[in-house]
Amino acid sequence: MSNTDQGLKDTIADFLRDRGLEVVQLRERDERTPDLLVAYQHERYIIEIKSKRDNEALLREEAQLLAKGEIVKHFEGVGRRVPVTRVIESAIKQIRNLPPRASDFRLIWLHAEGLRPKLQMQQFHGTLYGTTDIIDLEGPTRLCYYFYHNELHKFRDELDGAILTDGEKGQLCLNNFSPRTGNLRESFLAKEAFKDGICDPDALESNNGVLIADGPEDRQDSDAVLRFLQKKYGRTMIMKMDMGYYEFRTTLPVDDAMERD
Repeated sequence: MSNTDQGLKDTIADFLRDRGLEVVQLRERDERTPDLLVAYQHERYIIEIKSKRDNEALLREEAQLLAKGEIVKHFEGVGRRVPVTRVIESAIKQIRNLPPRASDFRLIWLHAEGLRPKLQMQQFHGTLYGTTDIIDLEGPTRLCYYFYHNELHKFRDELDGAILTDGEKGQLCLNNFSPRTGNLRESFLAKEAFKDGICDPDALESNNGVLIADGPEDRQDSDAVLRFLQKKYGRTMIMKMDMGYYEFRTTLPVDDAMERD
């Protein structure tokens, strides 16, 4: 483990202790295990920490273009991303190596520390929940959960949720397919430590804030999922719209007068 990784683990451990939880940093054995064993009274949480950094080669290429005064164009989708799925799969393997007790909450902590942390947070969220935007020609546009393949359904028996952070804010995302979701929703972690930052699709749906595609349709068949949503919500004029992140950057010369000031 690098010094940077250990520093992140220490910071997260301190954050949890400050909120009244007991934290033990687990030592790695022959097989890689989760990072933290966290407890509050009778509750126990197993947490594996993963951070997402930028592609160093791409950063160097962008820096070279900016140094020449050229425009750097950047586009990425904000939904499900294969690199994030691999990070989550790696975390699941480490959680399995402990192994958890039946009542343990199993969580992955995903930390964004790239050049575009807000984009990374959106990609974490989109990968966990398989989200897309649903355009309703007769109503508001709403976010749809589980429209695409998603890691929370895939690992519904092994992952109860995820904590997403970017250095400024954090969010506890619940896995509505997990058999322990109800208990996690009422846990100290959800009620106190992350009381101002919970993503609970069931609660959001009940407030008409989001749509949930929880039918058996093949997630590679978008038309079938749309037909399910039409029937479930009684909305016929809907279509999906996958959003993206666009960025244009360049450097500007500093005026001589400004330099003298």
